[in-house]
Amino acid sequence: MFGAPAAAAAAKPTYNPAGDIEVTVPPDLDGISSIGWSPVANHLVASSWNNSCYVWDVQSSGQTQGKAQNKDHTQPVLCTSWHHEGDKVFTGGCDKTVRLWNLTTNQSTQVRLACPHQPCGALTYNRPPAQS
Repeated sequence: MFGAPAAAAAAKPTYNPAGDIEVTVPPDLDGISSIGWSPVANHLVASSWNNSCYVWDVQSSGQTQGKAQNKDHTQPVLCTSWHHEGDKVFTGGCDKTVRLWNLTTNQSTQVRLACPHQPCGALTYNRPPAQS
């Protein structure tokens, strides 16, 4: 999708003694405002000051691959929250909108808010109760 896969490190370099996974970021990424792991897969989402959100697939080998990118916000994106099924992400930002990003179609739709007068700085998605 974007960027080249980050190679897994064979030996722990001195700048990364813990052997953390390094994610290759696209050149247009302008600082990360939030990150979060998918509840069902090894996917990492990040929101950015460049009005975009990104999702990476993090493989058990430590390699990462860009999976999806969304540029539907008109101002910086401040927060994200995964849908419980792991195929959608809620995004919110300085444009005073919350959007539901479908990773399967890479399309997003605006979610109606009760008070759309301030930037959205935090999101939490709660799974609906099971129907009996």
